[in-house]
Amino acid sequence: MELLRLIEGIRSPFLDTVFGLITRLGEQTILIVVFCVIFWCINKRMAYVMGVAFFLSSLVVQGMKICFRIDRPWVADPTFEPVQSAVRQATGYAFPSGHTQNAAALLGALAAQLKPVPVKAVLVSLAVLVAFSRMYLGVHFLSDVVVSLVITFLLVWFAVKFVSHDDSVSKKRGPAICGVDDVSWLTDFLNYCRDEKLPLDFVTRHLYDISPPEEGGRYGYPKLNPLARACAETDRSRVIIDGYPEFSGMEMHVTEFNTSYSPRTPIHDTNINAAYLAYLLSRLGDTCESYSYWTFGDIFEEQGVPFTPFHGGFGLVANGKIPKPTFWAFRFFKDLGNGECVHRSDEAIVLKKADGTYRGVAWNISAASGTFAETTDELTLCFTLEGGAFCESEYCVITKTVDENVCNPLKVWHDIGEPANPSPGQRSLLRESASPLVATWRGSGTPTVELKLGRNALVYFEAFPAKITSDRGFDYERAVNVEFADK
Repeated sequence: MELLRLIEGIRSPFLDTVFGLITRLGEQTILIVVFCVIFWCINKRMAYVMGVAFFLSSLVVQGMKICFRIDRPWVADPTFEPVQSAVRQATGYAFPSGHTQNAAALLGALAAQLKPVPVKAVLVSLAVLVAFSRMYLGVHFLSDVVVSLVITFLLVWFAVKFVSHDDSVSKKRGPAICGVDDVSWLTDFLNYCRDEKLPLDFVTRHLYDISPPEEGGRYGYPKLNPLARACAETDRSRVIIDGYPEFSGMEMHVTEFNTSYSPRTPIHDTNINAAYLAYLLSRLGDTCESYSYWTFGDIFEEQGVPFTPFHGGFGLVANGKIPKPTFWAFRFFKDLGNGECVHRSDEAIVLKKADGTYRGVAWNISAASGTFAETTDELTLCFTLEGGAFCESEYCVITKTVDENVCNPLKVWHDIGEPANPSPGQRSLLRESASPLVATWRGSGTPTVELKLGRNALVYFEAFPAKITSDRGFDYERAVNVEFADK
């Protein structure tokens, strides 16, 4: 109180006005306005740091107020007179200071991210002035503002360290090409970068595997590239990049890929799309660092709002939370996880896991003009899984099948009349029809997995040891082979 009374002795109407204005820098309205201006007009990362620093420091300071419940100076000493204009904003408990925390989060985060030292000094000084203004106005003790400054500046340091990052190690320099005359575009660009000695971090491109669609009303009906040409564009770009000693081995990222580049081509909703995408997923990693499917959902309005739930949209999921067959292609490849690739062909990929079990995905791409994999619509694949975790004689195989007979919501939608606005019951039916068929079987000895893939089928499988450990008295064969009683 002695310090506050000392400061009270230098008060004047002019200083009351000055410090009343300075203390406004600690109001949340000012902080929100500055945050929005920086976020929208200047630098989003700087605003992120400021937001994190403000959120964390507010959480700590407000929590401490509730825990310690220290009264304001005029409540602790009724003979003390604060500046009356400041009392209306001084609600709640005193320790620590909320205005000081707001100002330190705003000004401290800016100071930590701006390089000029004089600017840093001005911003930090303003934060300290806000803290002093709270004592001048008589609404806080010295301990309130000091603790608030220390806590907030520490959390600003934390936000800068863990939210921001070093631009010197970020990769941000690279061209983006989307096909058309990709050879000339990429070659001319790399020639320019080489000749001008310009830094380059990566190359990005798109990949779509269709011929120009034949138009029919609102929709387009393209033809697919044969498998021999499915990755031709990315392979070609890889050869071009590696042809330059300066850029050989440089990362290439496919930032968009799908079968069709139009959100009005029904191929996106079909089983052949899933089987074809499975082939691409098994190959794109050979030449590309990453590849991003275009897109997850069907909400895509560049060509207007769609009229029906199945309209050829890009997405993996149709309106109404209905997974399309291609959704399961990505799910199955995710479930493969990491492991040693022991088989890869135009129809399948098989991984041996670290625990000795096996997982695989197989597909049968059957176009109307003929099958790329076989000459008939049905494809039979057989895998003998030697070694691994199969030292025991008993094993189990699990399969999950997506084909034109199961997990084909587009056909179900067609069969129920292609409703533009399905009823709740119809939407529920469509979701039910969009799940894979799960099957299991057991065997003994060296596992042999035989898969019969129908037209445009996509099958995920697992093979693992599975010794029977029955409960006492339980006999599965007796349980399932029930006989009629004698008359």
